[in-house]
Amino acid sequence: MATVTTMSPRDVQATFTYVDLSNPTWADPISFPSDEEQRKNIKDLPGNQKPVVSREFVVKDVSAEIDKFTLETHGFQYVKHQTKVSKAEFADDERVKAVLYPEVIDLVKKLTGASYVYCYDHQTRGPVKPNANKEIPTENPVHFVHCDQSYDGAKIIALSRIPDKSSLLNVNDTINSAAVV
Repeated sequence: MATVTTMSPRDVQATFTYVDLSNPTWADPISFPSDEEQRKNIKDLPGNQKPVVSREFVVKDVSAEIDKFTLETHGFQYVKHQTKVSKAEFADDERVKAVLYPEVIDLVKKLTGASYVYCYDHQTRGPVKPNANKEIPTENPVHFVHCDQSYDGAKIIALSRIPDKSSLLNVNDTINSAAVV
């Protein structure tokens, strides 16, 4: 029996594509090399040829009820924040690091109560526009539902990138509660 979903005028029917978790290769690590030359054939790298499944879902307009969504109950929260980085400046990595990173750190500390937050990376995504060499940039829109880090992967990233680990490692298992953005 089909489920009938009532849609409001601002809801959107959408297709979401996921890695097929029933396939034994789903857990093989995905490769994303830092070398631009290696990224040209990124789909051919070991671990990157994953079978996928697609599902239709309704994306609900929750703009009238954003206060209902909290970190505690949903794992995410809508927050109004006016950054000092203009839309045009998002293409400037140094501007983003100098201005947006401190804003994000302060915001995450305020929302979570974390005593330490470290921003280690960002991606500015937008319409696909070839660069001067007619190559598609790596920052094009993402076409699959994904999570950038697993719990274990987040720990590995944190331990490899946080410059002063001593403040984290002095307390038993602090890395589990550190906010890594």
